[in-house]
Amino acid sequence: MRQFFRKGRRLIMAALFLVLFSIPVQAAPPETAARAAVVYDAGTGTVLYEKAGGERLPMASTTKIMTAYLVLESAALCDRVVTVSETAVSVEGSSAGLRAGDRIRLSDLAACMLLASGNDAAVAGAEAVGGSEEAFVRRMNQTAAQWGLTDTHFDTASGLDGDTHYTTACELAKITARALENERFAELCACKNAAVSVLGADGTARTISLTNHNKLLWQLENCVGVKTGYTEKSGRCLVSCIRQEGATLVVVTLRDPNDWQDHAALQEYGLSCMDRIAVSEEDVSYTVPLKDGGEMLCLPQEEAITFCLPVRKNELVRSLEWEELSAVPEKGEAVGSILYTWQGKEIGRIPITVVSVRQPPVPEEDPWWVLWWEGLLSFLHL
Repeated sequence: MRQFFRKGRRLIMAALFLVLFSIPVQAAPPETAARAAVVYDAGTGTVLYEKAGGERLPMASTTKIMTAYLVLESAALCDRVVTVSETAVSVEGSSAGLRAGDRIRLSDLAACMLLASGNDAAVAGAEAVGGSEEAFVRRMNQTAAQWGLTDTHFDTASGLDGDTHYTTACELAKITARALENERFAELCACKNAAVSVLGADGTARTISLTNHNKLLWQLENCVGVKTGYTEKSGRCLVSCIRQEGATLVVVTLRDPNDWQDHAALQEYGLSCMDRIAVSEEDVSYTVPLKDGGEMLCLPQEEAITFCLPVRKNELVRSLEWEELSAVPEKGEAVGSILYTWQGKEIGRIPITVVSVRQPPVPEEDPWWVLWWEGLLSFLHL
């Protein structure tokens, strides 16, 4: 099979649908006490289960998923030390124990939000990154709009209720999936316990010990987060995530008085909706012509790749993507990829690298007497 290079990158689609041989038994959806609930496969962006998933509802401190994400994005550029304001420590609700004048790193404020659900930390982080909580909330709404979320609106950074403070179970799952792409966010919300250092206004250093409010980290195998929430208006809100056998499942419940048990049942149901698929590239090779007349032999960098996809919806499309070459490649150089997509979304790729390059054959020169005879004939024709 020969592939040719053109100017720029080109995508060579191969409509190869992989045949699956093992289909797990899918359980029946569990009953849930939640007003709204969603089971979401973060890998493919698929809703596996929903109950009133599009209903706008208040989400309490699960708001801090977006708040902490934006604070950590800022901290990734500069994890600076900031000063906690009197406004931040005066906010009502849950507190991480910060004091006015405390000096603390941005990333540690995110830890105080995600583990202790500190409203003081949320406002302090918003003020540090946005200049004010109001300006930061505008950034939260701008980010939601950029992500295509049309049923989410924030009034506060902490999750305290507002007249237009709402989201849906589906959109909160999508926010969570995006936030989990931030490695520091994923690390923090998976922590059961942590400690952060602060420098008080009087110059005295102290340590704040944090214990995660998310009981599922202790109760549910492979749980990696993410956030609890409660106000009288919103009721009990909970977002959880498990990572197991290649699947990343996010469960959201809003206004659920039985959330711990419901999440365990919904995560179990979600896993029953997934199928593990191994794709072999062991015998694949490509002989690719070069512009100078030579050719290169290319092999996938890996012999196999594994995916975890929704059951009965797992049409996996395999295609080839080649890079533009400005010169003859060297051995070991990556010149393309095997691309795997599911319903138009890229879910994996394997680089294709050069194993060997064969130079174009050098044409043999004619013997001297042939050249002499051709020259004589050319002279006589004159």
